[in-house]
Amino acid sequence: MSSVDENSSKEALVFVYGTLRPAYSRLACGSMLVPPNVLHEHAEHRGGALLRNYELFDVGEYPGIRSRSIETGSVGLSAAVVGDLF
Repeated sequence: MSSVDENSSKEALVFVYGTLRPAYSRLACGSMLVPPNVLHEHAEHRGGALLRNYELFDVGEYPGIRSRSIETGSVGLSAAVVGDLF
């Protein structure tokens, strides 16, 4: 799994999480859920990724994503969102 902030490539990449992840598509097959095939059919999946110092939060029907860092004493703990890069 790569870290998004470690990517030094000049090409544009898209970080996805939640129902846009390929793992969701595999779970949705054969069920009433509709996987997001457009992204998976037209973009190259680069693999799993970790977006450090970010968290998901409730904005209603869908989760939002925002920057976050928690300091606990002298040890810094960072939040992270697991997703995929395309």
